[in-house]
Amino acid sequence: MSLVPPTAFLSAVTPLCVRAFGREWIFMPWFEPVWRTDGQLIALDMQSRATGRDAGKPTLPVWFFARLPPGEQLRILRWQLDILRLMVPWCTSRKIVVGLSITYPLAMLMLTEPAVQEEIQMLSRILRLVISERFLPPGREVISIPFLQSLLALVPLWLDNFGAGNGGLSWLMSGLFESVKTDRYLLSELYVHRGGARFLAALGALAGEGGTQVIAGGISDAELMAFSYEGQVTACQGPKWPGVTAEQLHMLPERCPGTEDRVSPATDGHHA
Repeated sequence: MSLVPPTAFLSAVTPLCVRAFGREWIFMPWFEPVWRTDGQLIALDMQSRATGRDAGKPTLPVWFFARLPPGEQLRILRWQLDILRLMVPWCTSRKIVVGLSITYPLAMLMLTEPAVQEEIQMLSRILRLVISERFLPPGREVISIPFLQSLLALVPLWLDNFGAGNGGLSWLMSGLFESVKTDRYLLSELYVHRGGARFLAALGALAGEGGTQVIAGGISDAELMAFSYEGQVTACQGPKWPGVTAEQLHMLPERCPGTEDRVSPATDGHHA
C-alpha cells in the first residue's frame, strides 16, 4: 500500500453547493479506478456526483453538466483542482494520474482564465484533462482544432468515448492524446463479432504509432475484460470495478482484484 495515506487531504475535502435549475445541489468527488492489463492501478477517473439537497437523489452527470452554465462549471472545476492539489503526494507515491472530464464550453472558458490555466499546469504531473469525442466538431481533422493545442500546452489530454460517432482514425493516430478510451457501445459491438478482438488490437497498434495507449471503457464483467485483454488494450475501466468516495481511496488495492481469475479469451474474438 501507499506510504502516503490519504488522511491528510480527506479532512479538507468538503462538499460544494451549487444552485441550478431552481434547486440546490451538493457535489462530492467520486473516483473510478483504471487498471492496466497487468493488474496495476494506474489512474483514477475523477467525477463529481450532484445530489439534490431536497430529494437526496443523484443526477446523471452527463445531463447535468451539459445544461449547467459555463460559469458554474468553472466553479466546480476550481473545487476539483483544490482537491487534486491535496492529492498530489498520495498520487505521486502510488504513481497514479487522475483524469478529469471537461465540456467544450468549459474548455473555452478555461482558456480565457490565466489563473485557472496556471493551476492546471502546476498539476500536470498527476492531472489529465479528458475530452469526450461527443463534443468535438464532427467532420474535422483533430489536428486542426486550435483549442486542443492550447489545452495540450497545459497538460496531457485523454480522449473519451472513442467510437461514439464524431471521431475517426485520424483522431486515434493524431498523437495529441496520451490515452484514448473506447466507448462502451463500440466495445460491446466488437465483442459479438468474429475478429472483433483483432480489430481492437489493430486500433491499439494504430494508436501506438503516435504514442497513444488504448483504454477499454465500460467493462462490466469478466467476459468483456477477457475480450479486452485479447484485444491487447493497455488498461480497462468500467462498472465491474465500482468507484469510491474520497474517504474510501485508501481501500483501493494496488492491483486489480480478480485478475488472476479472469476467463480465457475465446477463439478469434467471436462471442456471439
